[in-house]
Amino acid sequence: MLSDHIRTLLRDHDCVIIPDFGGLIADYAPAQIHPVRHTLARRPSAWPSTSP
Repeated sequence: MLSDHIRTLLRDHDCVIIPDFGGLIADYAPAQIHPVRHTLARRPSAWPSTSP
């Protein structure tokens, strides 16, 4: 599927441009440590945002 290809491209590149559609930019969120338990409160991740 097309979404699988886009997901792979966004893992390897910060920006993916699709002709006649626009661009997708990976917006990274770092991992966070829980202040009391000292465990990962949130894993690192990347969310796509769009650019016209």
